[in-house]
Amino acid sequence: MKKWIIFTLFATQLTPLFAAQSAPAIASLSSLTLDEKIGQLIMMAVISAPDLNPDFMEKRPYNLDPKHAKKMIKKYHIGGIIFLGAGTPKQQIEITQQLQALSQHPLLVGLDAEWGLSMRHVKDVIQFPRAAALGALAPENEYLIYEIGKEVGNHCAALGVHINFAPVADVNSNPNNPIIGTRSFGNNPQRVAHHATLFMRGMQDAGILTCAKHFPGHGDTAFDSHLTFGTVSHAKKRLQKIEFVPFKHLINAGVDSVMIAHLAVPALAEKDTIPATTSHNIITDLLRNKLQFTGLVFTDGLGMKGITDLYTSEEVAVTALQAGVDILLCPVDIPQTIQAIKDAIENGTLSQSQLDKKVERILKAKQKAITRTTPSYDPKKLITKKSLKLFEMLKTI
Repeated sequence: MKKWIIFTLFATQLTPLFAAQSAPAIASLSSLTLDEKIGQLIMMAVISAPDLNPDFMEKRPYNLDPKHAKKMIKKYHIGGIIFLGAGTPKQQIEITQQLQALSQHPLLVGLDAEWGLSMRHVKDVIQFPRAAALGALAPENEYLIYEIGKEVGNHCAALGVHINFAPVADVNSNPNNPIIGTRSFGNNPQRVAHHATLFMRGMQDAGILTCAKHFPGHGDTAFDSHLTFGTVSHAKKRLQKIEFVPFKHLINAGVDSVMIAHLAVPALAEKDTIPATTSHNIITDLLRNKLQFTGLVFTDGLGMKGITDLYTSEEVAVTALQAGVDILLCPVDIPQTIQAIKDAIENGTLSQSQLDKKVERILKAKQKAITRTTPSYDPKKLITKKSLKLFEMLKTI
C-alpha cells in the first residue's frame, strides 16, 4: 500500500488570490444568440504556464497558449476550458481569472484530477493515491475513498475548477491495458462501481461536478486511444455483465456527466468501425434512453489519434453532436469546428431543437457548479489537519 502513496507538500508561501465574491449570473437559453449557443458546446484546451512546459506544448495537437484561448473566448463565446498542463497554483488561478474576465458568460472550468491536481502537473501540491490503491482498501477502510474524493474536490474548488473528469469507471480486466491500469479501482465490476461512487460522492459534497469515464468501457483493451483507434469485440451480454456495471451504478447515484471513449464496440454501434464518440446507438439509444442518463455527455479529447485518424475537426464535431454529445472536449481547430456546427444548423443536419437541449443541459450544469460562492484560496488550506490525518491513516494500512 505504501508504494502508492506519495505526498508532495507546499514549499512556498503565496498570498490569497481568490477572495469570496458574488456568484456570477448564468444566462437563460432565450437570451443567447446562435453564436453564443454554439460556443457553449466547446471546452477548449489550455495550459497555464507555457514556458514551463515546452515539450508538452510541442507534442500536443492543440494550441494551448493562453493568448490563443483569449482570442477564441472573445471571438467565439467559448463555453468552457480544460487545463491539460499547468505550473503553480498561482499561475493557474491567474489564467483562470483572466479568461473568466474576458468571457461574457461564465466559463465551465475542467481538469483531469483523478488523483488530485498533480495529475495535470500543478506544482507543489499533494499527490493523492491512485484509484488502484484505493480499490485495494479493506471494507472497513473504504470510507477513506469518500474522504479522499472530498479532499480532491476541495483542492479543485480552491483553484476555480468546476468539474473534475473523474472517477474512472472502467473495469481494468486486461493486464495488458496500456492506458487505464492504476487509474481504475480494480477488476471486479461491483467493487469498481462501489468505490467509484464513494469517490464521486466525496467530490460532489465538495461542490465539484463529476464525470464517469470512459463509456461504454475502456478497461479490457490492449490499445491506447490517445495513440490509435481500436475495437472492443465483446458481445452485449458480456458488456452488460462487466463494463456497464459501474456506469449504471454511477448514473443511478447521480453522476453529473459521462465521457465517451474513442473506440469501436461492434456489438453496440451501427457499424463495426463507428467509434462510440459518433454512435447514436451508444450515446442516445443506450446511454440516454436505456440507462436514462440525463446529465452532460462529453467526448474524450478530440486531438487523440483514436478519433483524428477517422475524422476531420468538422466531421467529428457534427457527427458527435448528432449522436448525442453535449460538449466537444478539446477540438483541434476551433474556428473550423464552430463553422461546421453553424453550417449543420443552417442546413438542417443538426436541428435548433437539438442544439437548445444541449445548451439547456450545459446551462443547468453551470448553474449547479458556478453559482456557488468562489472559495477563498490559500495554499495552506490544501494541507489541512484532515488531509494529514488521512495520510497518516493510509500509511499504516
